[in-house]
Amino acid sequence: MSGLKVVDPAAQAEFTRRVRILFPRSHQWEEHYVEHEMAHVRHLLVPGLCPVEGARALEFGCNIGATAVVLAHLGAQVTAADVEPEFLELAELNARRYGLSGRIRFEHIVPGGRLPLLDGSVGVITCNSVLEYVPHTQLRAALRELDRVLEPAGRLLVFGTSNRLWPREMHSRRWLTNYLPRWLDSRLRAPIQRGVWPWQLRLAFPSYRDVLAGEGSAAYLRAKRRMGLRGPKRVALELLSGVMGMTGLSPGLLAPNITLLLEKPR
Repeated sequence: MSGLKVVDPAAQAEFTRRVRILFPRSHQWEEHYVEHEMAHVRHLLVPGLCPVEGARALEFGCNIGATAVVLAHLGAQVTAADVEPEFLELAELNARRYGLSGRIRFEHIVPGGRLPLLDGSVGVITCNSVLEYVPHTQLRAALRELDRVLEPAGRLLVFGTSNRLWPREMHSRRWLTNYLPRWLDSRLRAPIQRGVWPWQLRLAFPSYRDVLAGEGSAAYLRAKRRMGLRGPKRVALELLSGVMGMTGLSPGLLAPNITLLLEKPR
């Protein structure tokens, strides 16, 4: 895993114990979440795309800290923020088991609230499979907060976000729920899980440069190949990239899981 190894057996044992309690049905996924991120997102966190070595980074919605661990391993000084205290406790154990506690600061945040960071204080922000879980009435405010704390020429990376354009919602795996109107939620016991419309994300940052558009799409395709994309999916993405190249938008905006890399103006 490119040098990332468990170095604290006690933290490893406690992390495993708590994960199995909190995620009894999916604990095998959570136990290996860091390995998954190392095999995937790290290929975007490189020079030419989203370099993080030496950067101050924010993982917004850190969950159990997998992306924060990868960011710290790659040389970033990380603030990892989440609304769930139980997730933050697991994230701290996750960092400890890899010996990276000193490079990650964990912050509990209030839904819809202000981030505990100064204006323009971070150079990289990552949002991994989180924006679709922000209540839709709070999403615009959350995106404004990300803009506030990102420094000029900083980069915002959104990935793993379920795309509401697709007929199957990627997290719940349910068909057609993406297309159901939100007024239905008030008549149901629990809100329906939906993705995010890609234009909600792109239009929230109108002056930002789309790093993966145009010539940048070739770097995105190389990263996807390194992540293991093969066969028909690879061919489809290459064709999509060619079509999107004529629009000035990145192909990741139309993928089932949105990938969007934006650079803030200087």
